Amino acid sequence: MPSQRRVTTQFLFLVLAILGMIGRHYTAALSPQEKDETNNSNREKKETYVTMKQEEIIQQLTQGESGLVWHDLSVWQKEHPLLHSCTGFVPNGHVCGILGPSGAGKSTLIHALAGSSSSSSSSQGNVWQYHHPEEVLIRMTPPQVAWLQQHDSFFELLTVQETLQLAAFLELPHWEVEQRDALVQTKLQALGLAAVADRKVGGYHGSYSPKLSGGERRRLAVALELLTDKELLLADEPTTGLDTSMSVRVVQLIRDTVQNLQIPAFCVLHQPRSTIWNELLDDIILLASGGHVCYVGPRSEVRAYFDDLGYSCPQDTNPAEFYVDLISVDPEDPVQAALDEKRIQRIVLHFRKHQQEQLRIPQKNNQKHRDLRYPHNSMKEVYKIPTAQSLQSASRSHRPGLFHCPPWFLRFMALLKRSLRQNLRDTTSIVARLVFAASNAWLLTQLYPTVVANSPPTAHSLADRAALLTTAAIVVCNMAYMKTADLFEKEYPVVLREQMRHQYSTLEYLLAKALAELPLDALFAGVFSTVLKACTGLCIGWWPLTGAFSLLTAAGASLGFLFGSWFAAEGLAIQAGLPILVVLMLVGVINPSGVDPRRSPPMVTQLMKRISPFAYAIHAVMVAEFQDMQFVSSTGGRRWWSSIWKDLPRMGAMAMVRNGNQVLEALGLKQETYVHAMKHLAYLTGIHLLLSWWGLAVRRRKPSSGPKPSSKTIELSVSQGTNAAMPPKVARRVRL
Repeated sequence: MPSQRRVTTQFLFLVLAILGMIGRHYTAALSPQEKDETNNSNREKKETYVTMKQEEIIQQLTQGESGLVWHDLSVWQKEHPLLHSCTGFVPNGHVCGILGPSGAGKSTLIHALAGSSSSSSSSQGNVWQYHHPEEVLIRMTPPQVAWLQQHDSFFELLTVQETLQLAAFLELPHWEVEQRDALVQTKLQALGLAAVADRKVGGYHGSYSPKLSGGERRRLAVALELLTDKELLLADEPTTGLDTSMSVRVVQLIRDTVQNLQIPAFCVLHQPRSTIWNELLDDIILLASGGHVCYVGPRSEVRAYFDDLGYSCPQDTNPAEFYVDLISVDPEDPVQAALDEKRIQRIVLHFRKHQQEQLRIPQKNNQKHRDLRYPHNSMKEVYKIPTAQSLQSASRSHRPGLFHCPPWFLRFMALLKRSLRQNLRDTTSIVARLVFAASNAWLLTQLYPTVVANSPPTAHSLADRAALLTTAAIVVCNMAYMKTADLFEKEYPVVLREQMRHQYSTLEYLLAKALAELPLDALFAGVFSTVLKACTGLCIGWWPLTGAFSLLTAAGASLGFLFGSWFAAEGLAIQAGLPILVVLMLVGVINPSGVDPRRSPPMVTQLMKRISPFAYAIHAVMVAEFQDMQFVSSTGGRRWWSSIWKDLPRMGAMAMVRNGNQVLEALGLKQETYVHAMKHLAYLTGIHLLLSWWGLAVRRRKPSSGPKPSSKTIELSVSQGTNAAMPPKVARRVRL
């Protein structure tokens, strides 16, 4: 007992040390929300001004309307262009559909608009949210963007209201509880979710409790994205996998939302039906393979534009399908593919020429341009406009109080509460795991007849005892690993979305998840060891057996965290870890026939054994089982050497041992102790958690700070004094 308490104390000290690392990291630093709010004044001092030519282009594009404007935006991967340079404008309240064949760069475009390019690519150009009355340009950054993903991911066993309340707390930690609740109720009412506020989002394992429908899940996703003020809504194939009626409802929901909030929306659509094209889309972007822009402008003028080009859409044909086919290449017919490429090249060049003719910037002799608010400066570019929400939050962020909890601790407790709710409400899984733990333990007792209940320790039972304990350790660890890796993979999209918004750190999530999972895993290990001990004649005590298996489940679960953190994004958390788990199992198993001390295993085997949780757990239970064990003779009074002669063909060298200490010496565990093995198993669990922390931090998509301002100059061959009138819309949404 004292040794077990020392191991438990050391493990707790390890957990407290990790918590201390969080505290030291976050006590001195403000949360992202605090930084945004307290640095607004500093950002005002860092305002810059756009160039004269950019200002004139913006004025030509916007024509007195507010919305999203992008100029000379392009994306490159090394020397390969993913998206060619483009410029355009979409007013607030408009829905812009992005169409094109596979590989055209549709997702690349919306990531560039959001300012979140992958680490392997680089973007150039400028993306602004333009506010006309103030003549202010807000450079777009990922926190200002609402993302509506193709598949809705939630914590399935939380209710709608709990999901929104947690999101509100993470987004607005310094608001009063009453104000956050009022905001949540407002969103529930606005999106028609008030009637299902107390309903669980989903469920696992065939649960029959009421769940949200597909449309309600989509509305919940919109509510999460628009819980706080955003400047832009992006939807990456929101209608994929939905029937036609549901597709119309989703796009209608996006349209109603952006019109109410007066922000623009961009939707990547895969051949939308004619109803969506004719009634729900305001603007269109057509992209051909290779990231070439074929059209940017209002949907109402697409038909006239391509009619003038000689490609008329038949009246009984869906325009979306017709224009996507028009800019697609047939990969199966080389002759047709060459014709398609020639046609696409003509469309791209014509659109480029059309833009240059339509976007006319007058040449001015004066070197300065008047701004409506700042007469002596040109158009102002800022990073963020303080909203009423941020100003209220900033005024409360430094309010003194008698007791102040660090922000990281409050976030940690909120994440722990969510994980506990998710685990404890999954009653079907809990009952199933309890039944499986008890039944697996009972089944193992039936496979080894010499270790039946109340049977005394005999030399005949050595092999069965070693095999029983080894198999039990393998079963316990594998069950914990499979469950954790599967659950981690399901939660990864939600965690990734929340970390993209800088709502909490990976360490906070990982520790909260571990503290919620490990006690429950220890409970199942306790049930397993209780049945195993009750139905067999094992000499190991219940406390050592339960302690070893409980810590082994912690090691297995942390191993699931480890592989989940590195491979959950690809959906390979279980598959990637199984081969390594098999290797760790093989090197951790002890040969029951004994170990030859004169032969040292290869260096690779020794290294793998040092990182195998199976090895330390098996060592611990073997030592606790055989140490100081005295065998009971099973020969009916005959001499022990006659028993050896009988057992020698079956047991080999193990037939020569006379007590448990000799067994440990034969197995190579003479110097091993229970405390030593448990201590290393605890250290290994901590190492798994630290590597999981590192994996989450590395594998998380790291958004860039936005497109790099383009250094390209605008070359227009337009003579001075040309005052040709522009078409009202096409000329305003163009690419230079």
